[in-house]
Amino acid sequence: MTYAKEFEDIEITDRDADWHRFLKTRCKKELEEISREYPFRRSLYINYHDIESFGKTGTQMADELLDNPGKVIGDIRDAVKNHHLIKVKKEKEQPDINIRFLSLPRKIAIREIRSDHIGRLICVEGILRKTTEVRPRITLAVFRCPSGHRTVKAQGYGPFSEPDGCTADGCTQKKLEL
Repeated sequence: MTYAKEFEDIEITDRDADWHRFLKTRCKKELEEISREYPFRRSLYINYHDIESFGKTGTQMADELLDNPGKVIGDIRDAVKNHHLIKVKKEKEQPDINIRFLSLPRKIAIREIRSDHIGRLICVEGILRKTTEVRPRITLAVFRCPSGHRTVKAQGYGPFSEPDGCTADGCTQKKLEL
């Protein structure tokens, strides 16, 4: 088998040109609005069904979006910058926009999210009841007893665990402070 025959079935696509065509036809009004309102408006909303209905190329682009969202978002940003689809007042300034997608096909319950969803674009629906700050996880906890001795306890991924008492020789203190 020759080197050329190995690569006969590989299809080379110019995603920059595909996204440029899509954005010029399907998102023209919104791009003009962002141009007028930039930097106060920075988000471009793209409907997934519009991508999917953009012919054979659109179907491929939609599938690629779900499987490799980071690359696709980068491709869209590159198409916007390379083809100057958003015109800003300062000519040398490159517009930095957010790409957001609407009407994604597969809605997944939060409890059904698994490791095979890592790196893929999924849609989650729910009600936000409470938000809290993300706290750092303790890996090694140092406890001090009232006598001043220190006890070190390694922490795993489960619930936080405290030592039963002071581990210093001759110390019988049970109450320890983190």
